[in-house]
Amino acid sequence: MNNKASITDGLVLLIVLLVIGLGLIITIPVFKSVSTAINGSMGSEGQAALSQADYSLGSADTFFLILWFGLAMGALISAFFVRSHPVYLGFSILFFLPMLALGPIFTTIYDDVSNNSLLSTGVSTLPKTDALMNNLYIFNLVFGLLLLVVLYVSFRSGE
Repeated sequence: MNNKASITDGLVLLIVLLVIGLGLIITIPVFKSVSTAINGSMGSEGQAALSQADYSLGSADTFFLILWFGLAMGALISAFFVRSHPVYLGFSILFFLPMLALGPIFTTIYDDVSNNSLLSTGVSTLPKTDALMNNLYIFNLVFGLLLLVVLYVSFRSGE
């Protein structure tokens, strides 16, 4: 993201969420199958490390929500510091509409990958991530509208 917010931050947010969401649902089944295969040949320290790594992957669901919230809030907070004229609202809406159209496309991509039977372990381990990604277009709409409001409604007095 830029050091100052813009409406294109929504597109960056969508791409980051898609890549990390897909990465998580692919990583978990791969890790579980590899750890099951090598678990018997490891000592107690290795088994403890695998157990800790498995626990950490289970908390990736919460990490995904915190990441989404942090990226969204970072863009909204930095939008307060951008001086923008209402004349540019039309250009922002032109950028917002394609971003809005990409939300359902990214949701479909995630849904196609997550419906793979080999990845069912990853999807069942990450219910919050699955819910967010399946409703990404709604979150995208709300985030984009909030960003437009923050960018073009001046809260500064005396300007």
